[in-house]
Amino acid sequence: MQQFSTVGVIGAGSWGTVVANLIANKGLPVLLWAHEQEVAKAINREHRNPRYHPDLALAEDLAATPDLAELDRVDGPLFLAVPSKYLPAMREDLLNLLYGKRWISLIKGLVEGRTTVTLYLARAGVEKGVLAGPNLSVEIARGEPAAAVVASESQELAREVQELFAGTNLRVYRSTDVIGVEIGGVVKNVIAIAAGVLAGLGYGYNARAALLTRGMAELMRFAERVGAEPRTIMGLSGLGDLIATASTPLSRNFRVGERLAKGESLSSITASMDQVAEGVEAARLVAEWAEGLGVEMPICQAVNRVLHQGADIRETIRELMSRPLKEEFY
Repeated sequence: MQQFSTVGVIGAGSWGTVVANLIANKGLPVLLWAHEQEVAKAINREHRNPRYHPDLALAEDLAATPDLAELDRVDGPLFLAVPSKYLPAMREDLLNLLYGKRWISLIKGLVEGRTTVTLYLARAGVEKGVLAGPNLSVEIARGEPAAAVVASESQELAREVQELFAGTNLRVYRSTDVIGVEIGGVVKNVIAIAAGVLAGLGYGYNARAALLTRGMAELMRFAERVGAEPRTIMGLSGLGDLIATASTPLSRNFRVGERLAKGESLSSITASMDQVAEGVEAARLVAEWAEGLGVEMPICQAVNRVLHQGADIRETIRELMSRPLKEEFY
């Protein structure tokens, strides 16, 4: 199926670096865009990313550049792996670069309010998709088995992406439900912050199980309202990603919630992190979007109040526990 010579990855963060290395380890040249010139130089000179996974030996077929325009020469798929908050500043450059190319979003965030990444960059053409799932980059970098789903209206592109990762420790399934896969990846980050809060408060498995189950209920209501298929939310990009992200301090969103519960301010937490916790901004955007649609999402609304409106954590939990009594499935 392969009819190209080079794959491109835009963003040399934790996940972008791992994805680029998985593909390059199969002997296919990969060009990785790094925002910092010194990171690009280190990757080319030492075959290591000094900021992310510094102990991971990068493949010989992986090269880096600080010049985004250089990726225009890539004739294979382009993977977009920059934090969503940087997309507005990069939008025109990305639209020009991605136009006429096949591209896949690895981003689990929203842009400018109620917009997913593929919709935000829709002008770049129809050959696009999204890859998501329970993909903690540290574990995949160690060679541990994992799975993901690639969603695209173009099943040719989806199959192409599957083939790129075939034979690696990342098994990729395919879907046509782009909005479902994107929304699952966004909302689970918000629920993961709540899970971190429970861990930081020292609560046990009953509380966490209840949170994840009711969080899934919110995710399914929201996803169905925006046009996703319910079964997608029960798959890798919904339930699977939620289980992983809301279960371990390896998740940056989980760590945000855990540190908030222990008394740190959000500003100090985010300032100390060298990676973006997408759930912080997503909490506000999802809460606003859900309110506009009339979708009840009490957990996401609560996370938004704690993060952005100064709500007390313990009082917010009491409010959640004292909401009007309902049937389970609604």
